[in-house]
Formats: sequence, structure tokens, C-alpha cells
Amino acid sequence: VVRVTGKAGENQGQTQISATPANILKCGTGSVAPVGVTLPLSSTTQMEQFEGMLVRFPQPLYVTEHFQLGRFGQVVLSADGRLAQPTNIAAPGAPAQAQAAANARNRIVLDDASQAQNTDPIIFARGGQPLSAGNTLRGGDSAEGIVEVLTFTWGGDQASPNAYRLRPIGALGGGANFAPTNPRPAGAPAV
Repeated sequence: VVRVTGKAGENQGQTQISATPANILKCGTGSVAPVGVTLPLSSTTQMEQFEGMLVRFPQPLYVTEHFQLGRFGQVVLSADGRLAQPTNIAAPGAPAQAQAAANARNRIVLDDASQAQNTDPIIFARGGQPLSAGNTLRGGDSAEGIVEVLTFTWGGDQASPNAYRLRPIGALGGGANFAPTNPRPAGAPAV
């Protein structure tokens, strides 16, 4: 347990406290309980109140995007299944824009907390094990009870811009244990 006295401010959108070592006082020991957060959010700014805190998502979250998994070690998660492209389920114009806004309130980036690119091993796959040819991570796979620290930061490159991110892995008992809830079909469907 510490007490920090300083000036609160923002650095590239992330809340921080500017303090000197003399302004940090050790007060004893204790534990931190995660704060419950659920998706979808009521607004895209709702996460600001939890920034820098240990959070827990009690609901199942689903892999909705893993485009940056190999390069930046990040996976986009959403509640209630994978997010669809807005114009795939709504007409172009106002209906698709409303769906895009709903999608923005129903996503969070799970990040490996490394600024390095193309790391090996890639830590996100099924069963809490690293990614491999025999242990993949598919869109639609799910994880429950994710506990991580919520930050607002960039992913290490302009291709991975500022976003709310859950990091680092294993923070205070956290982690993501993905289950194969979207298994690869055994064969091609009859058409």
C-alpha cells in the first residue's frame, strides 16, 4: 500500500500522476480486488474511470479479431459473440453507423504488454498455452473471468494506435484461458 502525492494529468491520453520519489510513501501491505466491468459499455469513454485499475470481466468474452496477434500480441474481445461488420447486418448509412457505434462500445483489446513486434512465443492461444500449429486461437473462441490491468496506451507502432487495453498477462493472478468455443469444422458442409 502506497500513498502518492502529485499532480494528475494526461500523457498521450493515459492518466498519470507526476511525483518525485519523496512524494511516494509506503504505508504497509494489502491486497487489491479487481473492479467488475462488463461489455457493452454505455459510452466509449466509460473505461476512463477504470484506467490504471485491476479489472475483471465476469462475462464470457469472444475473440472478435486477431489480425494483430502475430505482430503485436493483441486480440480484440467482445461480449455476446463476435462482432459483425456493420454493413453485413445493417443497411449502409444511419443503420450501419449505429451498428458501428454499438461495436465500438462492445470491444476491448487484450494485449501481451510487450512493445516488441513479432515476439516468440505468442502467448494467446487455447488453454492458457502459447500459440502453435496444434494450439490455435480462432475467431469466436472465448475466455471467462479475465482479470487484467486496464490501460489506455498504444500497442508499439502506428499500426496499433492508442486504445483501452487489458495488460499485463498474469497481473495479480490474472490471465486469459481461451476455450475452443468455435472449433474448426471436421469437413466441408454439404451445399
